[in-house]
Amino acid sequence: MRFSRGRTGRGRSATVPPRRQRRLLTVVAMSTAGLVAVAACGSGGSSTASSPTGSTGANAATGSPVVIGFINQTTGQQAAYPEMTVAAQAAIKYVNAELGGAGGHRVDMHVCNTDGTPTQTQSCAQKLAAEKPLLVVAGSDFNWALATKIFNGANIPVFGQTPVQGPDYTAKDTYYLSNGSLGAGAAQAAYVIKNAPDAKKVGIIGPQIPALQSIITLITKALEAKGKSVKPVTFPPTTTDFLSAWSALGAKDLDYVIAELPTPFCVPLINASKSQNNTTPVITTALCNSATTFSKVGDAMDGWAMNGTGPDPYGNTPDAVLYRAKMAQYAGKSANLGGYAPFGFQVLMWVTQSIMKPVASGLTADAVRAQALKPGGHVFLGPDSYQCASNEKYTSVCSWDVYMTKVKGRAIDSTPGSAEYIDALETLKSTGV
Repeated sequence: MRFSRGRTGRGRSATVPPRRQRRLLTVVAMSTAGLVAVAACGSGGSSTASSPTGSTGANAATGSPVVIGFINQTTGQQAAYPEMTVAAQAAIKYVNAELGGAGGHRVDMHVCNTDGTPTQTQSCAQKLAAEKPLLVVAGSDFNWALATKIFNGANIPVFGQTPVQGPDYTAKDTYYLSNGSLGAGAAQAAYVIKNAPDAKKVGIIGPQIPALQSIITLITKALEAKGKSVKPVTFPPTTTDFLSAWSALGAKDLDYVIAELPTPFCVPLINASKSQNNTTPVITTALCNSATTFSKVGDAMDGWAMNGTGPDPYGNTPDAVLYRAKMAQYAGKSANLGGYAPFGFQVLMWVTQSIMKPVASGLTADAVRAQALKPGGHVFLGPDSYQCASNEKYTSVCSWDVYMTKVKGRAIDSTPGSAEYIDALETLKSTGV
């Protein structure tokens, strides 16, 4: 397993490999409002289009519009990520108003929100495919495999931030910037092995959702290979009794706990651990990193570790500072900055600036495919480099970096050199998963 100290604050540790040296993104703010046409398809399937509003800056997009699609699960029994849609729309407004769109082209993003059911995912995919967008951006949707088949049939490439289910990792004509649950699970196992070498008993806790089972399998295999025993505890996604779930884990008898928590489960489970006076080290996901979560759990996460795909969006890196400013400007000061919001902003910055912009003179599906397969550099709020289709097994993944941080008090520790990068692919290869 390869570890390296990551970027935080304004500095970088000397142990960071040269290929990870950060290329700062410098942007001059030009206006206070964006030019964007957004079509929204709600869970009921209706669609509306909003007119461009507000003033535009000197670098606003003035070229011919290019249509892209965006599908995201904003409601549902298992999990929902409405903040990702809000952030994606804010990113498009920012791109069009201040970054010249995609190489001068205004980007018109047609949005369709799903509700966690296969029927709605399929309906959204069919609606967007009929509109013949240049490409489609996948938000987070548990039934995305159905959408993939439709877009493949329509010859529309798919880009996304995070693969959700197993088929997403090998999906045809698909490009995911990060490594999803498999990468997160591999990184969590590697982090425990490195930072708690003497730990013998490790617990895993999370909701009973399909994506979690693959993580449990991966983590168990990686930890057992190092002589550690694993105790998984899952609970129904509809439960309100989180205290019983935490009690069933028996954290006091464990050496480490891995908490796989989608955003809705962060506060209740963290408070359950707090009520039990938990002192066992815990690692959880960056989905629990939000001002709302910390305001409701206090310092209950002090000392916990978190895995993510980039620097803390609440931190002081240039990307994080810019992200918060543009979210306040284009999504409103009360917008949720945590959860999947950074992913939504990040993936639209990547698609418009790293994929579409370089081929703006000839924006076709084949052109963006070819661009996606080229080695890439720094991505806003993301990795310093990426290479799509670099692994023959997980062909849709573009980056295997996982960013590990620790909580200090009621926030992520932003001390320079306090974070670590883990190459999740190395753990996956070692476990044979």
